[in-house]
Amino acid sequence: MDGNGDLAGYARIGLYPNLGVTWWTTMIVGPDRPVVASVAYDLPVNAGTGLDLEADGHDVHCAVEDPLVTMTLRGTAPGVSHDDPAAVYRRSGARRRRSAST
Repeated sequence: MDGNGDLAGYARIGLYPNLGVTWWTTMIVGPDRPVVASVAYDLPVNAGTGLDLEADGHDVHCAVEDPLVTMTLRGTAPGVSHDDPAAVYRRSGARRRRSAST
């Protein structure tokens, strides 16, 4: 979240090695602006910690600096802009973005 509370976001890396996939969900939100979403439920599971994603246009690197307190996430990933926040769940009304960087 920015200092004014006008822009916020989250990122989630879900590791499912038993299914052979990694789930990636990221949202950037704020008042009076479209929701930007980057979602993939079929990325491969990488070796090691699984906190690096390098597939299908995703180039994301995550480092846990202080467990359960601080982590850093940097990268680019395909994103979609939604004027209506509920459209994230309908997969409609989206404008594709080339990439979203954090």
